[in-house]
Amino acid sequence: MIPVVVRYRIPGLGTDARLVVFSAAAAIGIAVQLLLPGGFVPGSILIALPLALLSAKPWTNKPADLGEEDWQPTGMAELDRIADAFRSARKIRIPFWYRSGSGLPGTIVLFLLALISSPVDGRFSLACFDAALLFWPSLHFLRVRIWVPKDFEMIMGAVQAARSAPAPSGVVLTPYLRLDRDAEGLRIPEDARLMVEPRRKRDD
Repeated sequence: MIPVVVRYRIPGLGTDARLVVFSAAAAIGIAVQLLLPGGFVPGSILIALPLALLSAKPWTNKPADLGEEDWQPTGMAELDRIADAFRSARKIRIPFWYRSGSGLPGTIVLFLLALISSPVDGRFSLACFDAALLFWPSLHFLRVRIWVPKDFEMIMGAVQAARSAPAPSGVVLTPYLRLDRDAEGLRIPEDARLMVEPRRKRDD
């Protein structure tokens, strides 16, 4: 199982520290907006600036491989497991709120409410505007992408088809996997092939 790790675009601080900075800046920014004359612009800037700290790359199951190429013999059961994993990944349906662009409608609605209500109710308009900024991380930064290696998937389809055909007499089909490695040391299958090898006779 691939652990869920939030990869921020600006490295350094942990998630807790980023949330503390964002919360403190938001509280100060709202206070500036409400208490100081002409404080709307500087207060809004104070709220918006820490958003960069919470900007995260979409989570993906794509491994960060190291570029190794190690061909190793494997069993047919391992090929079946990989093929099943590809089929399962294709069936995954990501919830709408985790897809790219899903937060755009909510953001547009909040900004429109702020704009339309500003001549009538300044407090409500300010609340809608600040809500658009405060909810920006949850509306735009929580994204999930399921990755399936298309070339490897196509090769696996050909390998599975070749397995279904009877092997010629006197030979055996041996499956091989090309393995890479990620930063945590886990082996990652990236390619497959069937080697036609002569069947070994038992020693008398």
